[in-house]
Amino acid sequence: MSGTPVKVHIYDISKGMARSMSYAFLGKQIDGVWHTGVVVYGREYFFGGGGIEYCPPCGTILGPPDNIYDCGTTEIPYELFMEYLNELSNTSFRPECYHLLDHNCNTFSNELANFLTGKGIPPQITNLPADVLSTPFGSMIRPFIDAMTVSPSGGQPMSVPRTTPVSHPPPPLGQNSARASSTRLPTTSNDVLKGKSAAHTVPPTARTEKGKEFDMDRNAVVFGSREVLASYKCLQQRLAEKLKPEEVVVLDEVYEYLTCKNQTWSLGRSHISLIGRVLNISDVNEETHTTLLKCLQLALLKEDILQLVIHDNERSLMKLVKTFEASALAVKVEITKLLINMCNSKAGFDWLTSISQWPIESQEICNCSITNQTCVSCLLDENIQLKDVGAALAYNLSRFKVTEDSAVEVGSALIQCLSCQVSEKTAFHCLFALDSFSKINREVADLCAVIGLDLTLYKDRSTRLAQICANLQRTLASG
Repeated sequence: MSGTPVKVHIYDISKGMARSMSYAFLGKQIDGVWHTGVVVYGREYFFGGGGIEYCPPCGTILGPPDNIYDCGTTEIPYELFMEYLNELSNTSFRPECYHLLDHNCNTFSNELANFLTGKGIPPQITNLPADVLSTPFGSMIRPFIDAMTVSPSGGQPMSVPRTTPVSHPPPPLGQNSARASSTRLPTTSNDVLKGKSAAHTVPPTARTEKGKEFDMDRNAVVFGSREVLASYKCLQQRLAEKLKPEEVVVLDEVYEYLTCKNQTWSLGRSHISLIGRVLNISDVNEETHTTLLKCLQLALLKEDILQLVIHDNERSLMKLVKTFEASALAVKVEITKLLINMCNSKAGFDWLTSISQWPIESQEICNCSITNQTCVSCLLDENIQLKDVGAALAYNLSRFKVTEDSAVEVGSALIQCLSCQVSEKTAFHCLFALDSFSKINREVADLCAVIGLDLTLYKDRSTRLAQICANLQRTLASG
């Protein structure tokens, strides 16, 4: 097992002033006034006046770090890591425990890095307060420092996995608690939260490759509707005889999580595992399968659930996707929507397109192969619904840089799909993805010429199709 990388982002909040002015004030050289955050599992965690918070790497107002310290890798499972953070946030790293000198962001980073890797952060950072206070000026300003806090804006309070034993049922939904009321999924999915069905586009997230930012001029497609939660009681009744009492409690927690806002907890591995197990029960009807898949689509729009799925060593979601060809039509559609929602983020894209091999049914396979096969199968199917979701999946994949082989595999299916009568939306998704893949691998452009892609069939159907046809024509003509 290669482990998960752990890095410490180091920021000089004095922006160089400490290095240039410290000797004049303190009589000794101080290279920086350091703030640190630990980057692991796709997030940056830090401690400040608001307690433990998280953000995307480099996501606070401080911007990019001045230095990055490599702590190595960790074998700590994501769920155990979140339980540890839960313990810290309720004990030694509560907001009121913060002190700028004695118990600060660097104290937290050092403890977290030690827990994950057995290796602390550089001592010159943890020793900085003592270095300052050892000077006459430092002793003089200590009373002022005692009243100060640092908490870079841009983070948000951490949602930690629920640790309540499943034998203790959650409080009724009508109770006056922090977990009652309606849910609020990520702000990039407002249309979904308002109960709208079908697909929606949301603003894209930043993406980088080798330190360079790509121009993201496309919105992601997401699927989901809270209307599915209204059928939960029926779902519960259908599964009552097939689940143990403690499993029913776990399923209730999934429902509660999706219908609450301002959660102080998150789903854990047991919840995801239960959904996977139910989806593999042979005598569960199609409606039950599709309802559960729709619930999972909503859950995957939350970053903490996405991370839980990504770090699931059992690869439950990919094993489910592997059953695509043997599934009923409605189930195929909802499985594909799961992948589409995962591609809403760079972390989800990276996982879906991973080429790391893993064993299943006496063979080695990778996530990238399963994702590509699912997308191609949808695009080449005669069913309009499958073509629609296949095009949406290709579109979301094209927001990031796929491999050259993937560009050819999916690109050839896109060309064949466009030879059929498709909706304006599906044509737009196909053409946009095809333009992106043609830029990645020239073989895709060559296939367009060999197969005879006729862009005149689409350019007069809408303004946006005219624009993307012009873009694609330029791409095909270049090189």
